[in-house]
Amino acid sequence: MARIRSSRKTEPTTFFIMAVVLLIIAVSIVVMGYLDDKKVNALKARCTAAAEATVTNVTVETRTRTVRRNKHTRTETYKVYISDMVYEYNGVPYGLTDERESNYFSNGDVVNIMVDPDSPDVYYLARMNDGKKMKIALIPGGFVVLMGLIMLIAGIRGKLERKRMNNGMSFEQWQQQQLQKEAALKYSTMDNADTGFAAASENVPSYMNSLNNTSGYMDSIGGTDDINEG
Repeated sequence: MARIRSSRKTEPTTFFIMAVVLLIIAVSIVVMGYLDDKKVNALKARCTAAAEATVTNVTVETRTRTVRRNKHTRTETYKVYISDMVYEYNGVPYGLTDERESNYFSNGDVVNIMVDPDSPDVYYLARMNDGKKMKIALIPGGFVVLMGLIMLIAGIRGKLERKRMNNGMSFEQWQQQQLQKEAALKYSTMDNADTGFAAASENVPSYMNSLNNTSGYMDSIGGTDDINEG
């Protein structure tokens, strides 16, 4: 006998949950990019005075960080280049430290910066992609949104398919209908059993039925003369 394999389809609710999670992730990516851009733009608006900073020392540090990829967590090492700089504003010296994962500066380099005239210790040192984080975030964010929409469509299709299979009824209505059908089938089976028993009873030999009365019984065995008492 061939073995029947049943494949259980993913519940539509699961697709809906996945869609919501993906959409939340996408929104988070874009919002983080927006907030970063807003912070940088506010700093740029504040720092309006130009100055020159000189790199005095560059050191390298090896650091570790935890990275999660493909549901696996691992620790990786990376290098950080730390550049110490000095600059002057209105004859007053200030210092700053810049950290990057690439070897961007060397000792003696002169770097253009912007400082806050009211607080010269506050500075802005341009970095790649400053003010463009949200635009960059739209690429992975858009991809995640697309995946979320695919999950949403799959959930809707699964919901409609289930409704079609249930003749337009909700799952609870369909379940109630199945219980009613099972109950009707059970009672129908019991009625068929009673009918079969009655039909079998009708097939009893006629001479057995004659036992229901004495005269019939006497006739069935040859009969007797009536006895009259004097």
